[in-house]
Amino acid sequence: MFTPILSLLLISCRSEDGLKAYNSQPTATITSHSSGTELQDGYEVTLIGQVSDANHTNGELLVTWATNNGELCADRTPSDSGESTCTAIFTEDDSEIRMQVVDPEGAAGVETIFITVLPTQNPQAEILSPIPSGVYYSDQKITFEGTITDEEDPSTDLLATWESD
Repeated sequence: MFTPILSLLLISCRSEDGLKAYNSQPTATITSHSSGTELQDGYEVTLIGQVSDANHTNGELLVTWATNNGELCADRTPSDSGESTCTAIFTEDDSEIRMQVVDPEGAAGVETIFITVLPTQNPQAEILSPIPSGVYYSDQKITFEGTITDEEDPSTDLLATWESD
């Protein structure tokens, strides 16, 4: 009776398969924006995402942010809590944002969202004074007055300069 059990144990120990270690795939989630987001052309935007891996610490992971036109932020180590950030400026040619996380064994997790980048309008300037039909003397000061407006920015954020010959 002891011999059949011993034979079974010997056969199971000779298995070619042995123990296998599995590397889980890391996960990536963009948390700051979602598909359908509209961004303004030429404006700085901070992207935020969350990464994790079941069998690696966040300090061992590398995160790369990109658009369909190329890399934005490459090989960044996320925070201890798994947060990753990237600050970038988008153009009208950009239509997707991709965040990829890679673990030390080469497994990767990716999230992609689709965006629309809207063109920005030029600021508008209007000279109120001096008027072109006015009469002015070289020995008297002339008051310059005007208005500036912009579709995207408040007037307090705009900078105007005057030039005169």
